[in-house]
Amino acid sequence: MSIRWTIDKERGFFHEVWEGPIRAEAACAAIEDAAADPRYGPGMRGMVDMRRASIEFGEEGIDAIFRKKREYGSLHVGWRWALVAATTEQLAACAMYTSRIAYTPIEMLVFQDEREALEWLELEPAEVSS
Repeated sequence: MSIRWTIDKERGFFHEVWEGPIRAEAACAAIEDAAADPRYGPGMRGMVDMRRASIEFGEEGIDAIFRKKREYGSLHVGWRWALVAATTEQLAACAMYTSRIAYTPIEMLVFQDEREALEWLELEPAEVSS
């Protein structure tokens, strides 16, 4: 289980990669860790690549992650998030999560193709390293 993230403050880009079995607690901890970084803040673009992850939580876990994200709501104003997913379980988790995000100041879309996600984020593939 691994959630790694990097921040490119110059480009205003947050990149998170999920690998292996991921539980909601790990996702919540990653939110807390990132929010503690002074480079993390309003108006950023972010991408969560979960294509190599196994989602080990359901709707209750989605709710816990959403609540954790809301705790840091002022940091997420004006964000554009791209979720990159491949499997049915990942896409289902993304669908549940985006349905909750719809009423927040975060713009979020789900993609199966990383290039399309980067285009939507207005980033070049060379600017992002996994």
